[in-house]
Amino acid sequence: MNASRVLGNYLVYLASIGRYDDIEKIRNKHAYLLNYDKDVSVLARLMLRLLGFTNVTEVKPKELIDVYEAHIYPYFLPALKLVLRNAKPSNTVTYADMRF
Repeated sequence: MNASRVLGNYLVYLASIGRYDDIEKIRNKHAYLLNYDKDVSVLARLMLRLLGFTNVTEVKPKELIDVYEAHIYPYFLPALKLVLRNAKPSNTVTYADMRF
């Protein structure tokens, strides 16, 4: 596991327990490390926003597709690209909206 991934995991952990001030301090000091690996950057930003830390750049649909395209069944890619291209920030799904 590389340092970028460890940092991303740690920031997500901090968000899960509500320590947003600590996240801000660590991001200010080590932002370059988090941005070193694009996969880690995208996943960490998605999870941080999901867990309520909103002081992070939104993940753009193109970034999401670029990072996970190799893991998505090719048959679904055109539909996914269409849906994400038409997504609006006001249509964002929040954690409270999710049903498990």
